Amino acid sequence: MSYMYPLPHRTHTHSLVSLGRADRYCEGSQNYIPIFSDVQTYTFVNEDDPDRTMVLSRQTVWERLRNGKAEVIYHYHSAPIQRVLAVHGNKTLNSFNPEVRAAALLREKLIGKYEAACRDKRKKLPFSISLQPDLDTWWRELHGIDVTSKNGRRRRTGQAIAKISNAPSWKTFKRDYDKYLASGRNPVAFVPLHRGPGSRKVITCRASELFHQKMAREYLSRLRPTPAQVHSEYLAELDLENDMRSAAGLPELLKFSLTKTKNAIKRFDAFEVMASREGEEAALKYFRDVKGSFDVERPGALIEIDEWKGDLITLLVTAGVWGHLPDTFIKALPKTLRVCITVAIDVATRYVLGVKITPTPSAEAIAGVLRMAMVDKTDLSRMVGAETDWTAFVKPDRGIPVWV
Repeated sequence: MSYMYPLPHRTHTHSLVSLGRADRYCEGSQNYIPIFSDVQTYTFVNEDDPDRTMVLSRQTVWERLRNGKAEVIYHYHSAPIQRVLAVHGNKTLNSFNPEVRAAALLREKLIGKYEAACRDKRKKLPFSISLQPDLDTWWRELHGIDVTSKNGRRRRTGQAIAKISNAPSWKTFKRDYDKYLASGRNPVAFVPLHRGPGSRKVITCRASELFHQKMAREYLSRLRPTPAQVHSEYLAELDLENDMRSAAGLPELLKFSLTKTKNAIKRFDAFEVMASREGEEAALKYFRDVKGSFDVERPGALIEIDEWKGDLITLLVTAGVWGHLPDTFIKALPKTLRVCITVAIDVATRYVLGVKITPTPSAEAIAGVLRMAMVDKTDLSRMVGAETDWTAFVKPDRGIPVWV
């Protein structure tokens, strides 16, 4: 014998709102982060004041959201969205120039085409080479034929056949799709971080360059520190130096990156590096003459000419003259100037006989170096205030250079 009892009447009071630590709960001008939840309540903490908390029931949260008194921004504190905010702030797509805005909207529409195709086929289209024809078709529908390039961009497919298209590859499209979803479908994620190779301007600061060069020379130690350790020590000393300069009312020194420290170390003389880190005996043994080609018996018997191209400011800092140049000369220097230095060196004595600086390598530079190698340069050395006279030169004697 069975009995049937009427069930109590259930009335819908509120829906369950799902919130996590990555979400933002907004009420008016106040923003909160949900940090704890149980069956009945949510606990929020104020973003601006972590000591300020608020406890609301789930029904209250739902009612405020329903009445428009509150708002939830899901995944606001996730890493992809915070990255977009850190780069572009709270800018909308309309804040950028028309060219950037059109490119971002085109990427967004291409994703819309992909999702529409997934809905039509009732499955998610795989990200593989088989998706490329569809991407090319959708791109032509959205963008049209690109008249700026005759054949589009030639893409390597991994086989002998090369596809020609202006559409992004399926791998690029997958990266764009993942980035778009992770950023909360915000098209600002497609805005490039910069255009071109970036600014080529260099902020000239002699004090910063000299301090960095001095700290980079800590690499020349028998303790044999790594470039990363040298850079860490440089940053620590830089903080102390800036504190003292701030107390004295002087401007702070610029901070350089680890890459610049490594480049400064690479520019050190190889013999000096090994002699400082391994010992002079090891350096002499490693860099000893190799008697495999030319046997130079006397000075002037063999002259070698070589060239080096690099930044002028870097050269002046490495040569140790940057800190002694007048301010008027520093201001007159261009921010970026790459020069070619052609040098003539005597093989027997390693004595520099001639130097010529030109914007680019040329035959004129070679002729100038040869001319300088065959004349007395005492007046030149005295004019620049050198400690010793530059007297050595060579002259041809029946086709054979003779040391003078």
